[in-house]
Amino acid sequence: MLPTDQSLTPQTQRSTDARLQAALAGEYSFSIKNIFDEAWEKTRGFKTLYWEAMGICFLMIIGLVLLGTALYVTSGIVFSDVPFNWDQISKIIEAKDPVPISMQVLPVVFEFAALFLFLPILAGILMMAIRRASGLPARVGTIFSYYQKPWRYFLADIWISIFFQYIPTFLTGPAFKYLSGFIGSYANWLCIPLAITIGFYAYVSYFFAMPLLADRKLTTWGALETSRRVVGFHWFEVCRAVVIVLLVTILVPAIVIMLLASNIHPIFWTLIIIFVWLIPFSALSMAILYREVMGVFEKS
Repeated sequence: MLPTDQSLTPQTQRSTDARLQAALAGEYSFSIKNIFDEAWEKTRGFKTLYWEAMGICFLMIIGLVLLGTALYVTSGIVFSDVPFNWDQISKIIEAKDPVPISMQVLPVVFEFAALFLFLPILAGILMMAIRRASGLPARVGTIFSYYQKPWRYFLADIWISIFFQYIPTFLTGPAFKYLSGFIGSYANWLCIPLAITIGFYAYVSYFFAMPLLADRKLTTWGALETSRRVVGFHWFEVCRAVVIVLLVTILVPAIVIMLLASNIHPIFWTLIIIFVWLIPFSALSMAILYREVMGVFEKS
């Protein structure tokens, strides 16, 4: 049974969040040109803030990788049947010896722990852009302001990954091999388009789930279902906006690479300059799209 409009919105917001109720009724519109114009204007002054936040994330990732490596090597030493020696460390890292089950489980546990830690930070980066797009104070510390009930982001990411990653992988893997025995090469025409359709539909439909979790403090299912229902009213318009932003982010560097392919140094420095502007611009474009569709509850 799908949730109702009343169950999608927390009790404290039902009387004040008229914009979300309007979005749930499909009452929203936006212009891609206006979004890009505003994002370009607001990128000035936002780049430094954005890259400071990304720098903090990068340092945290390095620390987490070092910690994970240390735990992995320590586990290999503890569960090893032979006395410790320094050559054993390189064998553990390069997986030259058979890996115990306990060590096979450790990377998976560490991956989920990293997701649990970093997803609220990614939500904070999204909200930093949304606050900038909405005229609210935005600071680097914003990225640590959304750790209330962090499991909501984790569960939402798992749900989205099922449709965006695991189901397409199943369709192009086991399902394709099974169907190939019955319909031969026609399995390509069935499995690959179906996998792309399901993955892309999920990506676009749940596009606003993470900012809804951070901005509206909805439940996991409430954010997922709100995003799906709101986007469903104008799915192709939202899809077009998302695709254009992604294409700008991907194609501009690709064009530069093709034009400057004869010399690697200009490519390197040109790409750095482009990304310094382009990535914050893309983040602001997505933030403005969210604001135009859902409104921003923190501003109200």
